[in-house]
Amino acid sequence: MNNLLHTYLTDQKFEKMMSDFHDEVKGSDLVKHYFLAAKKEVILRDLKKYHCYLTPKSDYDYGQQPQPSSNSDIQIPSSQFQEVTQILGNVLRKNKIPMRDVSQLLHEILEIVEETRSQCNETEVSTLDLVEINPEKIYKLLSRNRIVSEVMPSKAIRTEKGLPFPIWIYTDYENKKLIIRGKIIIKDTAMQEDITKILEKSNSKVGFVNVKVEQDTGPQYLIDDHSIPFNDGIPIRLFTRYLRRFSMDFSQVFNNDENDVLKIATA
Repeated sequence: MNNLLHTYLTDQKFEKMMSDFHDEVKGSDLVKHYFLAAKKEVILRDLKKYHCYLTPKSDYDYGQQPQPSSNSDIQIPSSQFQEVTQILGNVLRKNKIPMRDVSQLLHEILEIVEETRSQCNETEVSTLDLVEINPEKIYKLLSRNRIVSEVMPSKAIRTEKGLPFPIWIYTDYENKKLIIRGKIIIKDTAMQEDITKILEKSNSKVGFVNVKVEQDTGPQYLIDDHSIPFNDGIPIRLFTRYLRRFSMDFSQVFNNDENDVLKIATA
């Protein structure tokens, strides 16, 4: 799923914008410590690697002040984070980035910058490297983040507790992608009108989840799949944040089930 940052990463002036942002923060007496351990080349690298973990927000949320999301022990005071945000906004505007894009870019860039700062200041492993990625390692990663899951005989992972709604995680080694899947069974008593209403209401807003109806050898079901490339490894914080958002949004499909025709899938 693309985001606005993904679009700007291909802009020839983007690298210079991030370099200017880094330099201006380092040159500010108020916030020069913000990039104490995070070098500009690492920040740019992570923006390119991790933008796929960004999840969309509403226009209202993009209009609010971005909030720090780094580890609590390195978070800076609110007034200082606002200064960092203002410096980035000034750099974007100076480079003639359209005003309609600036607010969203502030949120997206700073979320990944905060992840980079956390990784640069940690003493324990915060990413799962490419050679380590397998269902058992992902299972342990989830457990560390208080998400109870199970590795199925098919090697798919099904979450059980710790997320708003159970989801499946599949490892596609050939394409080096994780497939994140939500699935809801449609009861045999459902009328086509019920299904149509659920789809229309669930997909009426531009959001993170877009459900569709599928059927194989069993009953019909609602499903949505997202894929995340893992050729650059898995950043643990961003990954679990992505899972929580996907699970939360997918669970809200039940809010549109007026006639109780849906049930949680177990396989």
